[in-house]
Amino acid sequence: MASEGETITISHETRMKLSRLRKDGQSYDSLISTMADEVLKLSESEEEWDVEKIENDMNTIRKTTTFTPLNALSRR
Repeated sequence: MASEGETITISHETRMKLSRLRKDGQSYDSLISTMADEVLKLSESEEEWDVEKIENDMNTIRKTTTFTPLNALSRR
């Protein structure tokens, strides 16, 4: 675990991905902290899934969506 002020080595590819996500003037530390907060929120919310609501939402989608087979789509 990194301590306060410790440098963490990341690959060039990861740094490029982070640079595209960063807002003007935002530090990498702030960006990574925000990303970690979002992941923690998602992890906590996974424990509270409402399966019945998901099934109802899926049923609504099925009722209101027209299925088109791939072979019926025109190719360009």
